[in-house]
Amino acid sequence: MPILINVLMILHVLSWAVILIVLWAMSSHRSAEAVFVSDWQNLGGLPTIGLSVMVGQISAIYGCLSSDACAHMSEEIKDAGRNVPRAMAWGYFINGIMAAILLVAYLSATPSVVDSLNDVTGFPFLYVFKQATNTAVNGLTAIILLPVIFSNIMFNASTSRQTWAFARDKGLPCSRWISKIDPKRKIPVNSIALTCLFSCLISLINIGSDTAFNAIISLNTAALMYTYVISITCVIWRKICHPDTLPARRWDLDRN
Repeated sequence: MPILINVLMILHVLSWAVILIVLWAMSSHRSAEAVFVSDWQNLGGLPTIGLSVMVGQISAIYGCLSSDACAHMSEEIKDAGRNVPRAMAWGYFINGIMAAILLVAYLSATPSVVDSLNDVTGFPFLYVFKQATNTAVNGLTAIILLPVIFSNIMFNASTSRQTWAFARDKGLPCSRWISKIDPKRKIPVNSIALTCLFSCLISLINIGSDTAFNAIISLNTAALMYTYVISITCVIWRKICHPDTLPARRWDLDRN
């Protein structure tokens, strides 16, 4: 598994570099003023651009859901108190910079926002790729899809451990079956199979209704934000009112 993860990391960086180079070298670029200042359009059907931006953050935040994946694997990580927070922080920092650079390149290479939204494929990024390369759209799309497909392996590994831990504490129906560890492989096979099946069933909703699928995504993102608000608020409250109740740890909010 560590070898596979390292290969996927290299593939992730190379995919980013290839798409960035193509967008900068082969596309006709709009001016910086058009991208950052003058060409702001409210095409979401909402009263203001500000509200459209806030609603649009749901999709962006959904892409960050797996940032805490390593936390769910902490029981299998050496020196988790140090390595898990470092992995989460560096993952956000590095990918945030990469995403910002790619976003600027993508916006600069988009000839028309309206035309990209009305493209027959239904995917604006395919329109941008077609304008840039004409013939290499499939190749560029494959570059995006391959890391996404393989990253689902890591995503499933994380969610299955979370499901297994919940079942181990008797928090789910059929907890004994879900929390069972395969004696040969030393992994929660039943939990992995259950999360795979559930993910497949949820994905089928998108075939019948995009609106329903987007509603589920929105609910998932909102629920994640609520959990962060509750947990962070509790820690801040303890830090202010009862600092002695916080246990000693590597990342201690400057307690020591």
